[in-house]
Amino acid sequence: MRGIQGYPEAAKWWLESEMYPTIAAELDQPVYLETSHLFCKGFVEPTLELGLKPQVILLTRPPNEVAASLYSIDCIPERTCSGRLVLLGPSDPGVWKIPAYETLSDYQLCYWYAREIERRQAHYARVLPKQGCACLNLSLADLTDASRFIDVARFLTGKSEPGFDQLEIKAVLQSN
Repeated sequence: MRGIQGYPEAAKWWLESEMYPTIAAELDQPVYLETSHLFCKGFVEPTLELGLKPQVILLTRPPNEVAASLYSIDCIPERTCSGRLVLLGPSDPGVWKIPAYETLSDYQLCYWYAREIERRQAHYARVLPKQGCACLNLSLADLTDASRFIDVARFLTGKSEPGFDQLEIKAVLQSN
């Protein structure tokens, strides 16, 4: 992710020559599920340029929870090794600019990052459907709601009745 921030053409090259061919060679089903948070950090547009029409789940979580989580694991945008590796920072191109970000506390930078991801989600929620990509908004809390699990299964499979044991799903959701 870090390498493509200053050279976005590299993302398309990598997707076209490395990632998607490797995935396609390993698939035994016509569906691939990408769960990386890196996708929204420079890989959406190149995927569309390649003619792919991904279905996208926009997974949300309150920004204060995201910030607290990142802060607790010392993953700070612009400041820590892990933060620079996988998080966007205020000095990156195309992000929500904030003046004098260097004066922010570590927690404030984490909060900025959470709000930047919210901004990107809102953008993609508007743009992707116009490109023929289905989007599903889902909160982290929804992942423990059996009725939302059904919505996710319908979204991913395209079937009105995806075929699973709802009682078993409820049991799993109650224990995890």
